[in-house]
Amino acid sequence: MSYRNTRHAHTLPELLLVLAIVAVLLALAGQGVAPWLYRSHLNASKNALLASLHMARREAIRRNGRVVMCKSVNGVGCTKASHWNQGWIVFHDRNGNLQLDDAERVLHQEAGLTPRVQILTNSPVRHYVSFGAHGRALLKSGSFQAGTFTLCAVSATDARAYQIPLPPSGRTRVVERKLTACPPTSAELHPPAS
Repeated sequence: MSYRNTRHAHTLPELLLVLAIVAVLLALAGQGVAPWLYRSHLNASKNALLASLHMARREAIRRNGRVVMCKSVNGVGCTKASHWNQGWIVFHDRNGNLQLDDAERVLHQEAGLTPRVQILTNSPVRHYVSFGAHGRALLKSGSFQAGTFTLCAVSATDARAYQIPLPPSGRTRVVERKLTACPPTSAELHPPAS
C-alpha cells in the first residue's frame, strides 16, 4: 500500500476571493444590525423617561404633595447646565422650591443614557417636571405646566422619533414621529395635533 503525500495549497487569488466575500457579508450584516441597535437604544430611553414621568405623577398623588423630576448628573441635586440625556432624579419636594434639600430624599435616579439618543425639550420642561397632589403638571408658580419631550436616535439611517407630550393634566402618552434629522429642526419639535 502506498500513501501519497497530497497537499492542496490555496492560491493567492482564491484567498483574496474568500476574503472579499467575507467582507461583503460582514458589511451587509452591519447595515442590518445598525438600525436595529438605534431602535433598541431609542426604545429603552423612551421607556426609561416614560416610566420616570409615570412614577413621579403616581408618587405626587400617593404622597399628596409635589414631586419633581429634574435633570441631574450626579444624582444628588438638580442642575440646569446639563441635558436630560445625562440623567435625572425624582424626589418629593416638600417645600416646593424645585431643589433637592437635605430633608428630602431621592425616590428614583436614572443614570445617563446612551449618547446615541438625544432628548430634546421645549422651554416649559427644559429643566424640570413637577406634579402636584392631584397629579397635574405644575410650574413652580403653581400654574399649569405643559411641554414636550422629543427622543430621537442620532443616526443617518433611522429618522424614527418619539414625542412625549406633557399636558397640564399630567397624563403622558407616546407619539411616534418621523424626523428629517436628529437633532430635529425647531419646526419639528412642536407636538402633533391631538
